[in-house]
Amino acid sequence: MIAGAITVENKPDFWRSLDGTTSGPLNALVLLPTHWLGVPQDFFNARLTGLLLIWGAWSASFSLLRRWMGQVEAFAALLPAVMFLGSATELDILHYSSEQLPVALSCIGVWLLAVAGDRGFRGWSWWFGGIPIGLLPWAKLQAGPLAAMLSVWACGWVMITLKESWQDRLKRYALLAVAVLLPTLLLASIYVGSGQ
Repeated sequence: MIAGAITVENKPDFWRSLDGTTSGPLNALVLLPTHWLGVPQDFFNARLTGLLLIWGAWSASFSLLRRWMGQVEAFAALLPAVMFLGSATELDILHYSSEQLPVALSCIGVWLLAVAGDRGFRGWSWWFGGIPIGLLPWAKLQAGPLAAMLSVWACGWVMITLKESWQDRLKRYALLAVAVLLPTLLLASIYVGSGQ
């Protein structure tokens, strides 16, 4: 993926420049921002990016659990994961992998949808909650079913908890659908437009 990041930085047509196998273009592209800030594009940058993604997933998970269970319980629930990573020495655990971005995107998406649920499925969090979920298949092909499942879960949550008319519920479904499909529409138009 480091070689992929170097390749797409110099030749940004992902599908023609490299074979990401089941990893989408976002796993290579996510390595670029830290490199643009001056970090050499090497193992350190990949590990730093991986740690930032893990931190993002943990932060979103902690915020979600704190919202639903309380601060002490949320801390206790995430403590084993923090302790495991903090004491891991096996290189297979420490490397940047194609699973870290989908995990971070799904955690952030679910947290934003939970914030939206607390606000009656209105506002920016409902819209922005769908965008990370829509990015999942572009990070890892196998995350596509997870994106579909999370979208169905969010719609089911609206159906169960929202005590409004069907028209209002349909508006929420439509807004979520647009947010989930927006990354695919944008990225597909870029890649198709460039002949990939």
